[in-house]
Amino acid sequence: IPNGIPEPTGEASRDARDQTDGPTLLCVGRLIRKKNVQLLIEAVAQLRGSFPRFRLLVAGEGPMRESLERQVATLGLEGAVKFLGFVDDVASLLRQCDCFVLPSATEGMPISVLEAMSHGVPIVATRVGSIPAIAREEKEAVLVAPGDVAALATALERVLRNSELRRSLGDSARDRFVTEFTAARMAERYHHLYDSILTRSSS
Repeated sequence: IPNGIPEPTGEASRDARDQTDGPTLLCVGRLIRKKNVQLLIEAVAQLRGSFPRFRLLVAGEGPMRESLERQVATLGLEGAVKFLGFVDDVASLLRQCDCFVLPSATEGMPISVLEAMSHGVPIVATRVGSIPAIAREEKEAVLVAPGDVAALATALERVLRNSELRRSLGDSARDRFVTEFTAARMAERYHHLYDSILTRSSS
């Protein structure tokens, strides 16, 4: 039974944000090596020529923060990459971003992807764990192989340049979340499972 999360309160952000100040990317996760934030920083460095005013927001804390901050300084990205530390209100970040990015080397069933889907945010992620089953390739997400910096940069540029693609991915993500991954849908599935077990036990 897949995880489910509560539906966002208020209006989910389904339309592409105005990019007059440059596109905003969001990554949410613990700052450890398997999350591959270091590779995401390399990838966004390649986007500077196409998007000189982009922002990357990194929400999360962990032992790699200092080394990641040094990497950002070495690449001259101090004005573009912002480390937010632990964030309680991820929803407020999702409402202001143009694309959610999860570059992990390994994952189970990441809640952060469900949160992005619940807000209708287009997703670029790696093809690991349950991600392809949650956010289907070219329907709710653009997926790349883990560890491939060039592919990640290409996918990000593709999504950021194409407002119709962002809208399509975001709308499909929101619709799939409502159908498959709400807390209510998870409870319904557990109820059905327990009911079937009790029925078999009593027969």
